[in-house]
Amino acid sequence: MSKLTQTLALSGITLAMLGPGPLLAATFTVTSTADSGAGSLRTALTSANAAAGADTIAFNIPGAGIRTIVVLSALPTVTDTVTIDGTTQPGYAGVPVVELDGIVSGSSAFRFASSGNTLQGLTINRFSAGVLLVGSGGNTIQGCYIGTDATGVLARGNGVGITVSSSNNTLGGVTAGARNVISGNTGDGIVVTAGASGNLILGNFIGTTAAGTTPLGNGDAGIHLIGGPLTVVGGAVTGAGNVIAGNGSHGVYLENGAGFATLYGNSIGTNPTGTLPLGNAGSGVFIEDTSDTRVGGVATGQANRIAYNGAPGVVVIGATSLRNTVRGNSSNQNIGRGIDLGNDGNTANDLFDPDTGPNTLQNKPDINAVLNLVSTTLIQGTMSSTPSSTFTVDLYRSPSCLPAILGEDDKMYLGTATATTTFLGLGTYSLTVPFALPVLSGVTAVATDALGNSSEPNICTTVL
Repeated sequence: MSKLTQTLALSGITLAMLGPGPLLAATFTVTSTADSGAGSLRTALTSANAAAGADTIAFNIPGAGIRTIVVLSALPTVTDTVTIDGTTQPGYAGVPVVELDGIVSGSSAFRFASSGNTLQGLTINRFSAGVLLVGSGGNTIQGCYIGTDATGVLARGNGVGITVSSSNNTLGGVTAGARNVISGNTGDGIVVTAGASGNLILGNFIGTTAAGTTPLGNGDAGIHLIGGPLTVVGGAVTGAGNVIAGNGSHGVYLENGAGFATLYGNSIGTNPTGTLPLGNAGSGVFIEDTSDTRVGGVATGQANRIAYNGAPGVVVIGATSLRNTVRGNSSNQNIGRGIDLGNDGNTANDLFDPDTGPNTLQNKPDINAVLNLVSTTLIQGTMSSTPSSTFTVDLYRSPSCLPAILGEDDKMYLGTATATTTFLGLGTYSLTVPFALPVLSGVTAVATDALGNSSEPNICTTVL
């Protein structure tokens, strides 16, 4: 064998050992508003699916203003990883300038069957569904208007805004640029189906205009979790909370085992500052046959604003709804109680608390005295419940004790006390607030047992 032959043979062995080179990402640019043909979105999706590796679909459609693509039939399902980036369209300045109109398509706009995809910076309206996430998940949807016109002011509803049937997806983000506006859809804004777990829903406006100050509700729930566990709605960090307002049913509806969900830092029925009445037609949060949900908390940023809704602020129903913890929230002028176990109004305490039902129909605390001590306020109360047990008692202040139909108006979390019952099922608690509560303001209390079952609030007590 010649030296040249030996060299080539060794080179071949070396290349084989190294394996194939990295897959090169390609960029496919949409340059036409046509439904099909050269430069169309349809062609770009087909090309991206055929090209191995993570690709990008960019936009450079000639002309000024909103560029509208009328989609005539179902677009190709996304089967390979791709970033569809509407922010690349010239003229983009923080709001979408490319619009997809599905009024004649009879289909969803995008169906993602692969993982790791990103969709950003588009307006998507008048499809049967705006976005479908199936397959192995791990996708990101951000900066889109889904169900509105390109101004984010008028309803141009899809059937459902986003349907999530895969896991570990992120809808939105903590910056204004990552925020989705998911409004004006005829069904739910976001649906998370059974088996889809670990999804994040962050920083979106769901049921309002793009400004977040005017209702533009989805026809049903803002967010509907149907058995999809471990969903995170909002968060404690700045910008993570969603505005969920103006919707035709509940703000957030959890059912059929959508357990271990966390709802932190959201404005439900109001704007981000809690000053405008943008109520959902139903409850702020409705929990049905679902356990181990966390609605709010007492650490910084965890509390939700739940206000102006057309039914009780938080409802828990169903015998299998257990260990749902509701703490630290600002509940303001909902129609009904701030927390309602059973959706049937005030639930009376019972001796030793042996009854069963949603959150075990946990007994509520009593407030016996509110003593204004000039520079501090002493709140004292009793707890009648399961014998030899320890309870967390959260106390809240409101400007006044509103009529019962308007809820408890618990605008400010004051602090937490602990009550431990004796073998007779009776315990006491006290909390010193480091300032004087105004005369005629109101105080309420909510108990949570060691397993996480929160009670209804007690009847509001007026400060005298």
